Amino acid sequence: MKSPSRIKRAVSLEHLKRCPLCRAVNAASNPNCFVCGWKGEFEHEAGKVHEGLMEILESCPELLDVFDHEERRIGLFERFANFVRARFRRHRSLDLRA
Repeated sequence: MKSPSRIKRAVSLEHLKRCPLCRAVNAASNPNCFVCGWKGEFEHEAGKVHEGLMEILESCPELLDVFDHEERRIGLFERFANFVRARFRRHRSLDLRA
């Protein structure tokens, strides 16, 4: 497992905000805090949001795997092989007996 300091910023901090009341990190699109229901002004400063994320990761280190996950790109050959496999795979014929 990797340390919190080596996390890639998979989610842009611009899309997050931090509640000043309960200090929870929220999506910027949420009108109120999902933890405490705060509807006032949120902290949008990148440093504060990053600090909130680090607090979450310290209390739940299993989330590091989520942040570190990279999608594997499928190459041209693999896409072609998948296409051929799908075309020539034996399908069960539809049973039309009544």
